[in-house]
Amino acid sequence: MIKEELKAVVTNKKLLIPIIAVIFIPVLYSAMFLWAFWDPYEKLSELPVAVVNEDNGKIMNGERMRIGEDIVEKLKESEDFHWEFVSAAQAEKGMDERYYYMTVTIPETFTTNALTLDNPTQAQLEFTANESVNFLSAQIGETAIDRLKAAVSAEITKQYAEVMFDKVKIVANGLDEASEGASKIASGTNDVHDGVSEMHRHLDTLSSSTIQFSSGFTKAQQGYGELHNGLDNLEKGTAKLLEELKKSMPNVEALAEGTTELKTHVGTLSKGLDELHGGSAQLVTGQEKMVDGVETLATHLQSVEEGLEGVTQASQQLATLVNQIAESKGNADPALYEQTVMLSKGLASSLEQVKAGQQQINEAQQQIVEKQKELLAGTQTLSENMKKATDGSQAIAAGMEEVQEGTKTLQTGWGAVIENVEKLHDGEQQLVKGSQSFEKGFSQLSAGAIELATGANKLSTGSNQLVQGMNPLIDGTSDLATKLEDAAQEAAKTEGNEQLYTQFAEPIVVDEKKGKTVPNYGTGFAPYFLSLGLFVGSLLISIVFPLREPPVNPKSARSWFYGKLVVLVLVGCIQAVIAVSILLYGLQLEVQSIGYFYLFSIITSITFMAIIQCLVTLFKDPGRFIAIVILILQLTTSAGTFPLELIPNALQWFHHWLPMTYTVWGYKAIISSGDFAFMWQNIAILILFMFLMFVVTRYYFTLMYKRRFAGIE
Repeated sequence: MIKEELKAVVTNKKLLIPIIAVIFIPVLYSAMFLWAFWDPYEKLSELPVAVVNEDNGKIMNGERMRIGEDIVEKLKESEDFHWEFVSAAQAEKGMDERYYYMTVTIPETFTTNALTLDNPTQAQLEFTANESVNFLSAQIGETAIDRLKAAVSAEITKQYAEVMFDKVKIVANGLDEASEGASKIASGTNDVHDGVSEMHRHLDTLSSSTIQFSSGFTKAQQGYGELHNGLDNLEKGTAKLLEELKKSMPNVEALAEGTTELKTHVGTLSKGLDELHGGSAQLVTGQEKMVDGVETLATHLQSVEEGLEGVTQASQQLATLVNQIAESKGNADPALYEQTVMLSKGLASSLEQVKAGQQQINEAQQQIVEKQKELLAGTQTLSENMKKATDGSQAIAAGMEEVQEGTKTLQTGWGAVIENVEKLHDGEQQLVKGSQSFEKGFSQLSAGAIELATGANKLSTGSNQLVQGMNPLIDGTSDLATKLEDAAQEAAKTEGNEQLYTQFAEPIVVDEKKGKTVPNYGTGFAPYFLSLGLFVGSLLISIVFPLREPPVNPKSARSWFYGKLVVLVLVGCIQAVIAVSILLYGLQLEVQSIGYFYLFSIITSITFMAIIQCLVTLFKDPGRFIAIVILILQLTTSAGTFPLELIPNALQWFHHWLPMTYTVWGYKAIISSGDFAFMWQNIAILILFMFLMFVVTRYYFTLMYKRRFAGIE
């Protein structure tokens, strides 16, 4: 049957010629495709691309910079494309007429944007691809533009670096000036610290003084309280005197002589109170005059004391006068005499109390003179109260004037004396009221002194905290000055040079190392197109060569099967050898092993023949349709073009179940990687596919033989 099959092929031109044509199908698929796309980048220099330079440049340091012209010069030296340098209108016309595949435009502000540091704006190259003419050319153009952008960016960065290093020098000078300023700040901070320390010392002294001042005011307030008590007793004594005088009206003639002297002392008292009022008014003017005012007050109080002593003497003289009256007039009423003596003693006793209170005031006043530094709130009230006291003393003086006249003119009657004593009593009442107001004002003044002491103490504490807080500031400003000086020195050391500018522009250089390189597109796609060509060739042989009908009646199913198989294997080997030879010696494909390349191609071709024989033998024309479906699935899932991971997940499942997957892997091992162990793994899988197809086909021929030729000898 093998002999008959070969004879039928050789003797039948209608069968021989189609078989020979089919043998060259793998060459048409693999060699023609690979030849056409062997290395498309090799002819990019013939692809017309328009370049439009509209860059106006920029003046820097008195020199006009034109990065756009630099880019044009680089493109003229480049062979990436067929660059044509035209105007914008010419570029647009060429794009419309489908002459230019893309246009690269350098805008007017390209240099300005690229070299502006104050308000940086990205410089842009405008890339317009004519994708409607050819999509792949646009993709290739984008890759080339990326390379161009990288080169231009490096040049721009280099110029940036030059400008930056010039700025560093300016920064160094600024840092040096800042260091000097920081040193001055540190010096000034030290001065401030010294001043604050001095202020704290004075505030501490002020705090101590105000505490003593407050203590003195407290004692003075106590003295004024005793003065008020003395004045109150005086008022009560005068009231009692008035009552007794009214009772002793017939015996007042002897008082005329004493009242003259009493009037003199009352005048002294009025004068002293008036001077005291003047001293209290001076308190309003402030702390600087208060000591003088208090001393004046002391003087006036001394006068009051003297006046009170005069009043005491007058009362004593009054008592003497009463005795004289009693001695000169034997018929005097003893009872009236005793009342007069008691009245005189009571007046003397009251005056003694006043004198004692005045003595305490003098002692407290001495402390005020020593410690008082400042006049606070309440002095106005004191002045007003002293005015009332002065008015009261003047009223007393006026009353005493009348008393004096009354005593001189005893013949006018004891009633005038009573009237004057009443006026004296009224004045004393006013004096008591004034003393009360005076005491109230003094209380306010004492409270203000306490607040002054508290505030001064807080101020002293705060100033101490300020002194402590100044210490870190002094250290910080000193460190700042030192660091700025160091920074200025380091910045001044920075010097730019061409090598450093280049380092800034391109700090990273990729050292690309490839294990097994693929020199061009043809080499990369050879496994895919060669597998495709051999499968298509196997599919077409089923059209021109009958896979089921024998040339003569077979003697057995075995001879029938092998007769068909030998022809298919022979054709598969021939087409594989022709395709491989054209690739090796026609396209100069470089492989890791020529012998393995021929062997693997023959095994691949026989495997595909076995698959096609099985499908067509079993199913006839539907079998060819199934083979075409398998071919389509293999085109998308064999990972001959794009990586498997990039295709849809639903298609990835077919990858491991189709033979072309293993032919592509095996060819890649032989052509590129040289991993022959991996090649043998794929050969084993292909032989498994081949064996399974042969077994199925052999079994089918056995069945067919029993049906058709079992009864024929």
